[in-house]
Amino acid sequence: MTEKNDQTLLPYSADKLLVNFTQSRFSLYLLAAVVIHVIFIAVTSVGYINDRWIDPEGAALRKAELEAAQSNKMAAAAALPLPGTGSASNLASVGAPASNAPAGTGGVAAAAGGNNAPADRTNTAIMKQITETATPSEIPKAPDELGISIQDTNPK
Repeated sequence: MTEKNDQTLLPYSADKLLVNFTQSRFSLYLLAAVVIHVIFIAVTSVGYINDRWIDPEGAALRKAELEAAQSNKMAAAAALPLPGTGSASNLASVGAPASNAPAGTGGVAAAAGGNNAPADRTNTAIMKQITETATPSEIPKAPDELGISIQDTNPK
């Protein structure tokens, strides 16, 4: 009985089953894919490895500094008055350029610094131009009143 089982297993030997993989470049491609994945994971994990294994004390210090900076930023934002609630001098200074901004920047350096809250920029000229509604004469009454028809765009 065992002789018969040995004969039936012979056509399904490991060498015959793996012939497609051993005689092709599949193993080379598989090895290359594994190496590429290991390198990618290692490169993207440098910060994690540094914070967890190499310098955990420095990571805790950096985290504490970040939290302190965020709490200072939140406190500074809470101390600023909302637009329209402050005095006239506060409202006038919102759009004024910072004293350390280069001439001709129009306060861009101050806005880029993150000192202005997003609510402070809602009354600027650009925001008014972007959000102004169209006059009734600018709105077409029918789709074909745009001055160009589909026949004009598809010449044959």
